[in-house]
Amino acid sequence: MFGSPEDKDFIDHSSGAFFDVTEKGGIWDNSLQLMNNDGIEISLDEIDGKQQILCPFHEDKTSSAFIDYSDNSENWYISCSACSETF
Repeated sequence: MFGSPEDKDFIDHSSGAFFDVTEKGGIWDNSLQLMNNDGIEISLDEIDGKQQILCPFHEDKTSSAFIDYSDNSENWYISCSACSETF
């Protein structure tokens, strides 16, 4: 980015949506399947608070992840102890 002279108007053409520029961008989309401890598919609507799940980012048979909602960042996140990642 380059600065503009102070007498120029600032015009924002962004859509207001967040754009993830990390290497994980796009890994969590509408096709992501969430499975509970019993391997039954669940939706975000069914989750009330922190819940243990099978990690959707690797073959998981031991519920090594949990999903929760962050009031701070206003989004859902998955933390997996096997992947050592938070998505």
